[in-house]
Amino acid sequence: MSAQRVVTCRTCEAEIIFASDDRGRNHPVDAKPKPAWILRDGRWIFVMAHADHLETCPEGKQEADKSGDRG
Repeated sequence: MSAQRVVTCRTCEAEIIFASDDRGRNHPVDAKPKPAWILRDGRWIFVMAHADHLETCPEGKQEADKSGDRG
């Protein structure tokens, strides 16, 4: 996996990276991964995952509404 460029969120100044979603569009995620549990093949697995920045950013909903990413 190649290193990704870390940038600063323009509204909350958090460090973020961009990941491709299932449609190939870039989507902001928090740069620092956090522990998470996921269900795979009926078993819970502990992973380190990048959180959706539009969910963790205090201004995330407004930014998503402007870009048309959500709802």
